[in-house]
Amino acid sequence: MFLIFREIRSPASDGAGVLMALRRYAGVLIRTRQAEGVLVCQRADVPAEFLWIQHHGGLPAPSIDGADPSPSLEAGGVVSHDEPVHVQFVDATYRFPLPRCRLWRVEARNEAVERALVDAGRLAAADVRLGGISLYRTVTDPARMIGFLALAHDAAPRDVLAPLRARDDGGWTYHPLHLCWSLGRLQPGGLLVSSRVLCPRALSGHSGVLGLRPWR
Repeated sequence: MFLIFREIRSPASDGAGVLMALRRYAGVLIRTRQAEGVLVCQRADVPAEFLWIQHHGGLPAPSIDGADPSPSLEAGGVVSHDEPVHVQFVDATYRFPLPRCRLWRVEARNEAVERALVDAGRLAAADVRLGGISLYRTVTDPARMIGFLALAHDAAPRDVLAPLRARDDGGWTYHPLHLCWSLGRLQPGGLLVSSRVLCPRALSGHSGVLGLRPWR
């Protein structure tokens, strides 16, 4: 399974308009079978920044080194967006039923931090602060790992990873996210399904991708 991540920035005063534009864009991708599902998150600490997560499943993979074939995002108040980042699924572990959690994104280029992320997934059952974790590696830069942690509201990634020897030497970053909405196809040829609470099967079926209830 592979996904595409994309960072999107917008005017701070028009978050609702940007989300509507992104929802329309996601609908186009799914109707034209360029994606099976899309999930959009908003940075809790920087509301003008969004994370677009695009799931392809069994669809043909878009070119990694060629031009981006997706429809333009230059509309609906979007200020800028980075080039798409192709990632491969590494591992995921989630509690069931999932407790109320806060979602964090962690990015690491530090071997010790990457080992700590992997170990956190293996030890999740023993740490009540950790509701779940998903890990990915970028295709073009295998040294770059991106993870999503579902943590209790009073915990941050450093609290979980530092005891696992994740050194705080600038080799990793993290920030909180809000899960805004997801859009996906329940089955081939089926209808589009939108949700502001749970990810559709297209995004949560493979050992869990995010599958989180928003924490408020």
